[in-house]
Amino acid sequence: MRRGITSFFDPPIPLNGRSKRLYPMLVLTALVTGYQGSILSTMLTYPAQQWGKSASEQARLLAVLRFDILAALLIVRAADRLGRKRILSSCALAAPVLTGCCALTNSLPALGALQFCARALTTSTAILITVYVAEEFPTGTRAWATGGLVGMAALGSASLLVVAATADRSPNAWRLPFLVPLLALAPLIWLSRSLEESQRFQDAASTGGDRTRKVDRRATFAAIRLHRKRLLLVAAFALAMSFAQTPARQLQNEFLRSERDFSSFEVSVFGILSNAPGLIGLYVGSMLSDRFGRKLFIVIGLAGFAVGDAGLFLSSGTSLWVSSIFGALIGGLALPAIGVYSAELFPTAMRATANGLITMFGRIGGAAGLLTVGWLATGSTGPTIAATTIGLWVAIGVLLFTLPETSGRDIEESSGGRPSSPPSPHPSTA
Repeated sequence: MRRGITSFFDPPIPLNGRSKRLYPMLVLTALVTGYQGSILSTMLTYPAQQWGKSASEQARLLAVLRFDILAALLIVRAADRLGRKRILSSCALAAPVLTGCCALTNSLPALGALQFCARALTTSTAILITVYVAEEFPTGTRAWATGGLVGMAALGSASLLVVAATADRSPNAWRLPFLVPLLALAPLIWLSRSLEESQRFQDAASTGGDRTRKVDRRATFAAIRLHRKRLLLVAAFALAMSFAQTPARQLQNEFLRSERDFSSFEVSVFGILSNAPGLIGLYVGSMLSDRFGRKLFIVIGLAGFAVGDAGLFLSSGTSLWVSSIFGALIGGLALPAIGVYSAELFPTAMRATANGLITMFGRIGGAAGLLTVGWLATGSTGPTIAATTIGLWVAIGVLLFTLPETSGRDIEESSGGRPSSPPSPHPSTA
């Protein structure tokens, strides 16, 4: 029995020594990142109530904070020049400190300023741990590793809900959840000391000693020019996917409360129980997309999301539950493959920058989806939100007809080979 349970969580093929040493750092970082990435949207209502701020003021703050991606883009751009280790360690350690400082604020602008910086660091961390998986894990294990990180990020978000349950116990109880990430600082410091620089970055960087290794600025721009068509296609994929998923995720609770008469307790129970089957899909996708292909599981998963989300917003009663469970179960298949796919498609000299740009286009797509719902919805928002799921079918089309398969290939082959980075005597240069 013990052997069976162990094998359930084992990678499809054995990890090498570097991957084994790296994974604990990435797992802990993903857990903290999942917690920090959800904290403001979950907790904002409580300090806003204490400070007498309206819903419109909260909405404006959340809208402004979406521009944290611009700061994150500068940070991950630095990781393409100066190395993954320094930037990831700095971001992973600074974000909990800034999040903890939020507990000391006494105004909405101060909270917003600190969260802008913390969110930029958190976004950069999320991008860079995916880059590390692409560059350091053996072929055949990258989706498995990404699935584990997605699961830990989800656990971080879920743990926030547990802590947030006490936020209305007293006027200042909302401050406690912002302090929780500080508990991770000690293990993060300990693990970051043993973090190794990505071997592929070292091979792509110019020589001159570990402290002076960096990729020439011109190499990054040359790589972007060479791969600009692929970059635009992946950005279009991310935009179309976020156009559909963001309204469905951010407006689901409001839809259930106002149009299906769910109580706050029923909304919470629905969210937990109907999304729990997604963990099954997540595990299956992480184990099989390395073997049978990224594109296959992304297509199946996005189609499941599309059908499930459309059914959720067009139904009620039992059908509403069935649609949501179906979307979570089948949609979970896509998450590991999507998580690592964009990192596999680009060479080392531009990998972090490309993923930052793709994340930015995803944000744009999400904002466009929300604006579309607000513009077109009259009366019930359900049919309009259901209609935005057409974006998932557009994303499937872009994937099927324009983008290559990456599973089972070395990262250099998937990313288009070595011409995009400086010449190097090392065979693993991307």
